[in-house]
Amino acid sequence: DVCKVKEGTRICFDCEDMTYFCLADFIAHHEGSCEMGCDHTTCRKNHLWKAADQDKEELKPGEKYCVNCTTLKAVRVNVVSKDAFCVNCYDTIHAHGWLAAQKWIPFDEWSKGWREMKGLAGSGEATYYFNPSTHEETYEKPLEMMLEDELREHKAFLEQRKNAEHQVKKVEKLQLQLEELQFEKDTKFFEDSQKQLAEQEELETLRELIRIKDEKGDNTSLLTIAKNPYRYYKNKAKQERRERALYRKQLLLSKKQKAKMGM
Repeated sequence: DVCKVKEGTRICFDCEDMTYFCLADFIAHHEGSCEMGCDHTTCRKNHLWKAADQDKEELKPGEKYCVNCTTLKAVRVNVVSKDAFCVNCYDTIHAHGWLAAQKWIPFDEWSKGWREMKGLAGSGEATYYFNPSTHEETYEKPLEMMLEDELREHKAFLEQRKNAEHQVKKVEKLQLQLEELQFEKDTKFFEDSQKQLAEQEELETLRELIRIKDEKGDNTSLLTIAKNPYRYYKNKAKQERRERALYRKQLLLSKKQKAKMGM
């Protein structure tokens, strides 16, 4: 109560309101109160005290103290809050109002393994299971609480679920293999299509070159040239530009093919 930091270990009967002291504060407050020539009849050094845990009831293994007084052992457990109380504290706290309607069970019964915690009627709360000794909670019924038939059905269900999960993994593996094969097939189809397209484009280019050469081989009469020399030389220049472009394209295609073949 003095330093507000350390746990109180001594209770002084003569200090105001039976103050709790940690050991250091008790010594400082009482032993240091004497003056020179003090007969110890009025100073705080003669104050009566006791250990803070002196009134605590001795517990046996597995027992616990009341959450309210922390002095007497717990004998009742509130099934809603799961808090354990001594008889006096339980009756005092649950004497009125909504708390008075709550149920309790003996602490000895409560501490024995799993317990079914049913939700309040009409509240929509699901039933769950709680283990006071381990503080575990689960919505699945523990094996320890199952009847013989329930346990047999549960084990059969677990076996079926294990087999189903195994089959799902096999299907997933086959699906992955199928996707890999489909990818390889699509890649091969794309590469073949690109190769065929390049060959077709090269063939068209060669045909165009042959056609241009055939046109150049035609003997254009001087009379035709004389009639419109501008148009003749314009068409001739256009034809030569087209021929050069096709030749460069042919060279480019050949270069790409060689690179693809690693030549």
